[in-house]
Amino acid sequence: APAAQEPAAAPVERWVQVHAGKLEQLVEQLSGFAASFQALHFRLRTGEGVTGPQLRAVLEDLDRCQTQLNEVSDAAWGMRLVPVEPMLVQLGDHARGLALDQGKRVRVVVQASGAQLERGVLDALTEPLLHLVRNAVDHGLERPSERGDKPPEATLRLSAEPQGQGVVITVTDDGRGVDPRKVRAAAVARKVLDAQRAEQLSDEAAVDLIFLHGFSTRSEVTDVSGRGVGLDVVRAAVDALGGSVAVGSRVGTGTTFTLNVPGTISRERVLVMEFDGVLYGLPSRQVAELRRLAPDAVEPVVGGAVVRVHDETLPLRDLSAVLGGQRVKEPWLLVVESGHRRWALSAPLVLGEYELLRRPVDAAVAAQGAIGASGTLEDGRLVLVLSLVGLLRRLDDGRGVRAPIPSRPAPSRGPPRVLLVDDSPVVRDLLHDMLSHAGYRVTTASDGKAALAVLEKGAPDVVVSDVDMPVMNGFQLLQALRQRWPTLPVIMLTTRASVEDRERASNLGADAYLVKSQFEEMALVETLRRYVGSAA
Repeated sequence: APAAQEPAAAPVERWVQVHAGKLEQLVEQLSGFAASFQALHFRLRTGEGVTGPQLRAVLEDLDRCQTQLNEVSDAAWGMRLVPVEPMLVQLGDHARGLALDQGKRVRVVVQASGAQLERGVLDALTEPLLHLVRNAVDHGLERPSERGDKPPEATLRLSAEPQGQGVVITVTDDGRGVDPRKVRAAAVARKVLDAQRAEQLSDEAAVDLIFLHGFSTRSEVTDVSGRGVGLDVVRAAVDALGGSVAVGSRVGTGTTFTLNVPGTISRERVLVMEFDGVLYGLPSRQVAELRRLAPDAVEPVVGGAVVRVHDETLPLRDLSAVLGGQRVKEPWLLVVESGHRRWALSAPLVLGEYELLRRPVDAAVAAQGAIGASGTLEDGRLVLVLSLVGLLRRLDDGRGVRAPIPSRPAPSRGPPRVLLVDDSPVVRDLLHDMLSHAGYRVTTASDGKAALAVLEKGAPDVVVSDVDMPVMNGFQLLQALRQRWPTLPVIMLTTRASVEDRERASNLGADAYLVKSQFEEMALVETLRRYVGSAA
């Protein structure tokens, strides 16, 4: 018999060590080149300095160069991502040493699932996670003789799981847990709450009190064994990253801290709004939904107003109240999420969604709390990126963020219906398959006139339309839609990237504007989710 062939050797992984300073320099150089290129691209798009039949060819070359630059930039930014697992392993080693010093036995389980974070995010999480691990061992886990029916060896689980554009990190122990009755008693003793309000709190809300500033100290809150010492610092650090932290606990079973953090903070997609000529932005990952604000949806209540969204009642906050400017009609409604809670914000003008390079703001500006960073649009205009947590505090005028009114679950209904309008059969088929795979019910039309014929038979939940089409183009379709269906969400997906086209679409009532040359599948799906919800 012929000799068996030796199996092919597995490819050897190659590793390169890069000095952090050189990496930062590369990213900064690329960022500067990107800004200069975008300025040139904008000048050529508007026709300044270029005339004649060569213009179209130049623009096509520029689009190709833009794509290449994006690929190089993405690769460079990807070098800033580092795996989470080594840090979790180090935390596990620290937990074992601390447990040994205290006469406790602990088995540490680490599961990272290949999760990666930008170095700055990981550095900002090191101290908060160390504090959570120390609390778990010191105050959560019992000694073997105290564990009753549980195994004498306690378990501490440290896990990280990629989720969308972020990472979910959990710290779970199977120790004594947090007793909500003792937390209520501690809150009353420290005069955080009166006895009546403390008793009205659910167990989940009571446990969440451990995140309050200075809530628990060993000398003053011995009933909760110092479980809450410094946890306000943990929440503040995660909030500063634009993330959220939550705690779940059962007495005698254990405690889980869940940190939901963005994968990157230096470059991200931002929803840009305008107030009296000043541009502000909110990270898109914190905006769950964007829609036109129907006046009859607003209900006045004591101390403010609420709004109904998908049969859910949310507190309504007026962004003009904190961002300044004249109090004008605010036709836009943003549903934002922070710390597993949802609020509704009203805004006068939404320009669209853009990817921005975040830059720190002046310390005096940052001290105000509502502004966390800045960025620049391709036409050079400055965008002030808002800190959602600081913004909500400012909107409540120092009274603290009110807890939202408990909501009822939305009624079950079928997948959202999408009307896709594009004159290219190839593009229609590609997007139809992509959106159908994402769970949406998709109907197609080849131009604006055909789309109106489809709409006469029944309005979908959202329209996704090209601009350049025969018979009736996308702008004409948008104008006709706003006359008949003023609140129907319309997303423009086009090759036109100029500021003039964006402004024209916005003025005609487009809800979002996506450029095909910068197209990403998840960007479209995330945009649809904000307007009509998930298809899952």
